[in-house]
Amino acid sequence: MDAFLTPDETALRQRIRDYFRDGEASGGGAPPGPAGSHEAGALLKELGFPGPHGAGDEGKEAGLLAKALVVEEVSSASPRLGRELVPVLGGEARGVPGTDSEAAEIAWMIGVAAAVLEACLKAAREQGFFASTLMDHQKVQMALGDLLSGLESARLQSYRALRLIDGGDTARGGEELRRAAGLAGRAHSEAMGMASALLGPRWLSEKIPGNERSR
Repeated sequence: MDAFLTPDETALRQRIRDYFRDGEASGGGAPPGPAGSHEAGALLKELGFPGPHGAGDEGKEAGLLAKALVVEEVSSASPRLGRELVPVLGGEARGVPGTDSEAAEIAWMIGVAAAVLEACLKAAREQGFFASTLMDHQKVQMALGDLLSGLESARLQSYRALRLIDGGDTARGGEELRRAAGLAGRAHSEAMGMASALLGPRWLSEKIPGNERSR
């Protein structure tokens, strides 16, 4: 998937992953649980996105794909913190009403689906009966494979759409983004179902915003 990203975008993605990985190792970084707008703003500043619309220190606004990458990667590590980033990076700075906010929402759904997939993979490898784990069951393997396939399709479609918009082709990019929204919504819905089955309602209520009533 990184083949669709520029070197700067790939480096940004790695900085975010390093931020959370190093935070886990040192006890610092962003927590996986509830997060507030202050913490989200601090993270943006550390990543070089201190402005209200994701502008860097030099004042130049970041591309829409770069901003979506921030939401997606943060959401995959901490869905609640990623939720806080959606309104911050989803402003209407591009002059195309709804585009930035829609892109941020799509990125959040993709990031959450990725977080759920990772947690479900871990649970499937560790849970089971006697000498068998859930991962040994073909039905579970197929469900996880379907989720991965849907997630990657949504991610690819969103990158294509945002690249078009960043390049100035807002008409075609907008059409592609609507397709991405459908794919991301489907992946998110499948992820919630998978999480409910493998991880339980309590995990959903604690980790994913909007699922507090699941408890």
